[in-house]
Amino acid sequence: MWDEALLRRYDTSGPRYTSYPTALSFHDQFTPDDLTQALKRSNASKRSLSLYVHVPFCRKICYYCACNKIATKNTALAEPYIARLDREMVLTARHLDTSRTVEQLHWGGGTPTFLNLNQMGDLIDRLDARFGLSSSVDRDYAIEIDPREADVFTLRHLQSLGFNRISLGVQDLSPLVQKAINRIQPRVLTETLMDEAHRLGFRSLNLDLIYGLPFQTEKSFANTLRQVIELNPARLSVFNYAHMPERFAPSGVSMSMTCRVAKRNWRFCVPPLKCSLRQATCISVWITLPGLTIASPLPSAKVRYSAIFKATPAMLSAI
Repeated sequence: MWDEALLRRYDTSGPRYTSYPTALSFHDQFTPDDLTQALKRSNASKRSLSLYVHVPFCRKICYYCACNKIATKNTALAEPYIARLDREMVLTARHLDTSRTVEQLHWGGGTPTFLNLNQMGDLIDRLDARFGLSSSVDRDYAIEIDPREADVFTLRHLQSLGFNRISLGVQDLSPLVQKAINRIQPRVLTETLMDEAHRLGFRSLNLDLIYGLPFQTEKSFANTLRQVIELNPARLSVFNYAHMPERFAPSGVSMSMTCRVAKRNWRFCVPPLKCSLRQATCISVWITLPGLTIASPLPSAKVRYSAIFKATPAMLSAI
């Protein structure tokens, strides 16, 4: 059900909800002891665990990206990083009741599929050794995929490792926009992976889009939306572009032009998305509006990350 009132209610500034607590919740006053005590207190609830793993490597930098990442084609650099992640898992698991079921697992980046197949298997084995992963059909094990860095064999391997949900980064299907953001990705790459994912029986498939990018217009982005709706994903995540050249130099060099799709004009996304809901009731739409925390026809209470494994500046500088 499309809830216009809900969209307007949450059209306020706030952090994205990829992980919980969100990045803004961490500050100098939150000490290591605060973290360990919080982990221990969580055991009393007996609730299932949710784990987030950050893989910060990318073969090429996308100019819009504000994530913590390292640009390299050398997959060997992932080896010491995985070892450091394992050390963090050991330190965290000391304070958790590891008999709690790992109901949710999410790999983000960067580009998680930067890892080669052996490295993916190694990381899954380490997670299983430290926390005990689930084989339940009700588990939610998701991974973000760059369609330029994956193929049919990648999907089959991910399925064998226990992943049952995938998210494909699309951003925009206009060749002009793709060139401006340094992400050339023809529709056929996305479509081929989606077809194989459906054939393999992945439980959920999400596509990521971004509005507010260079050379986008309302007409061009509406065309992207129409094509995406034709692909019939189970979910859409629609984000606004965050321009932060003071933190990320590539966005300052190549994205400094005034974007034609203003952030305040997110409502032009509404007609085609509402149409998609009428055409296929299996589509549920998750949208992050300008600064929106979450807007969804589904309850957000299930998003509860109990442990977050991600890159820190010290860890990255050590690689």
